[in-house]
Amino acid sequence: MHRMFERKDFNCRELAAFASTANRTVTKCMAERYIAALHAAGYLNRTQEAVLGMKGQPARYVMKASKYTGPRAPIMQHARTIYDPNQGRIVWVDQKGIEDAN
Repeated sequence: MHRMFERKDFNCRELAAFASTANRTVTKCMAERYIAALHAAGYLNRTQEAVLGMKGQPARYVMKASKYTGPRAPIMQHARTIYDPNQGRIVWVDQKGIEDAN
């Protein structure tokens, strides 16, 4: 993940805004799914729970220092896996998603 997220906590809205470009918009929903997968894979710690209600706030996360493997962000694949391009391997598989698909 980019340096912005190496030591500073973030939420799905901030990640979506940061990852969006002029040619590609990253939605809050996309960022939520990516964060959930990285959290399940052990890449992120939750620093603050989500606050529900009219003035709710999304949960905040920070990347674990031990999971920083290089400058390229882990990739969430359609098969519900996380691929770390810095390590050149799949580092997490969503077993529940695979079981539910069968």
